Amino acid sequence: MGVQPTPAMIKRLFLDIETCPCIGSFWRPGYKVRLTGDNIETHARIITAAYKWQREPKVHALEWSRPKKGDPFSQSDEKLVQLLVPVLDEADEIIAHYGDGFDVPWIRTRALYHGIITGVWKTVDTKAWACKHFLLPTNKLDDIAQYLGLGKKLKTEYDLWRDITFKDDQKKLRRMIEYNKHDVELLEKVYDHLKRYSPPPTHAGVHEGKGKYTCPECGGNPKHRARPMTSATGTVKHQMYCGRCPRYYTINNAAYKKWIKER
Repeated sequence: MGVQPTPAMIKRLFLDIETCPCIGSFWRPGYKVRLTGDNIETHARIITAAYKWQREPKVHALEWSRPKKGDPFSQSDEKLVQLLVPVLDEADEIIAHYGDGFDVPWIRTRALYHGIITGVWKTVDTKAWACKHFLLPTNKLDDIAQYLGLGKKLKTEYDLWRDITFKDDQKKLRRMIEYNKHDVELLEKVYDHLKRYSPPPTHAGVHEGKGKYTCPECGGNPKHRARPMTSATGTVKHQMYCGRCPRYYTINNAAYKKWIKER
């Protein structure tokens, strides 16, 4: 399942999902209309889920089942979730844009609904990275990609979701899958740019069985020490420059002394 890594390879999975709206009943629309759970007739579900392993060219996609005859809103995402959860369980890191606020909780919620047990997932939210480290015009995936000259999302309208949900439009479902897969490709490009300025969530060097003085991004040995850094309380850290990838990172004094001893 997915790319088979060497022990040194961090298994990163890029993920994006598309969902349908809840279907319900209400008396009339309006700005201050209040809807409760009692208004929901059919709960929102996952229409498609696209994912791609880092270092693997293919983008995979899963889709919900078609509705039962005579029941137009009976599309089910149970099989989709059953197939998706083991893929997520396999990943060392799951990368998604606004994944911590949408994609991952959504998948967990639908797994809960279907009684599917999930593992413990380590997530990387590129939207959170963008908010924390930069002051971009907006933090939407499409806008970040265009700001960096990486491309843009495929154009879609609300009728794509409406016609798939209400009319079981298979032609538009194929369009949504392509839209979903393209978002994953765009996500990986954005991730590759933002990661240069964001601390890696997994230390690649330690993951490979090397010392803490190695580069947390690629596991390479330091090329040189850029400069020492001393805090107000007297704690010493060292900014290092990786000899394998163009990246600065910091290590503590104990790791620095070990590097001096072993190099």
